[in-house]
Amino acid sequence: MNARAALLDRLSRQPTFAYSPDGVMATEPASFAAMCLLHGGHADQAEIILHWLVSIQADDGSVGVTADQPAPRWTTSLACLAWRFHARLTGTSTFAANCQSGIDWILGAKGLPIEHAPMMGHDTRLVGWCWAAETHSWLEPTALHIMALKSVGHHDHSRTREGIQLLMDRQLADGGCNYGNTTVMGQQLLPHVQPTGIAMSALINEPTDSRIDKSLNYLEKQILAGPPLTSRCFAMSGLAAHGRWTAACRDGLKLAYSQVRDQKISTYKLSLLYLASLGPENPLLTSQYELG
Repeated sequence: MNARAALLDRLSRQPTFAYSPDGVMATEPASFAAMCLLHGGHADQAEIILHWLVSIQADDGSVGVTADQPAPRWTTSLACLAWRFHARLTGTSTFAANCQSGIDWILGAKGLPIEHAPMMGHDTRLVGWCWAAETHSWLEPTALHIMALKSVGHHDHSRTREGIQLLMDRQLADGGCNYGNTTVMGQQLLPHVQPTGIAMSALINEPTDSRIDKSLNYLEKQILAGPPLTSRCFAMSGLAAHGRWTAACRDGLKLAYSQVRDQKISTYKLSLLYLASLGPENPLLTSQYELG
């Protein structure tokens, strides 16, 4: 059994989908797992997860982080991506209403702009999405919501375009991103692998410029430098989004799998590793295309 098949087999035998091996069911790992199971031909198991996401969806369309935590609601983006990927693979509209309700919520959700502050290097007036309600827009939730909007054909929506502008603005001069700050009081902050990978994944099919090139170069250098498994997986996704699925990615994948092959790890990590193994066919990337 090859590594990808082994990961899928382990996922298909899991009773719950969580951030830790014995954790509670959570929207993010559940959404990722559903995409993996759908891709691997386990539609029945995936649909159980997708119906669970329906069961915790609020009347306003949002999907909280767990059944007992309806807020924060940034995970709505991932539920929509999973529902939309189901539609793409099955050609059915089983979850279409739930996806549309989630998209409506996403379009209405906004991070708080801040008047320009000289000590902050990024454009604080750009509006994206936030981790928690009534807070400033940050990089990762903005990227995830852009992915969801692109998945339903909203590539040219004003919210998507401003979100893209925000992702470009938050990249560091030497490449890479962090949670969303560039410089503070004249000091450039350090890049982080995971948010850079997520941002690059959301920037798929966007015009490439020197900022994106520098960020991709940063990811390539870091992928074998020992980042945590989750960061490495998001880095591989970001590179694959821009045609940079190279030997470094494949070597990083082998290394990551060898480290967890005989370990009891969370379904969150299992799912991210499976998705990363798909390279350009990763549903996080392919879902960002309008259904034909």
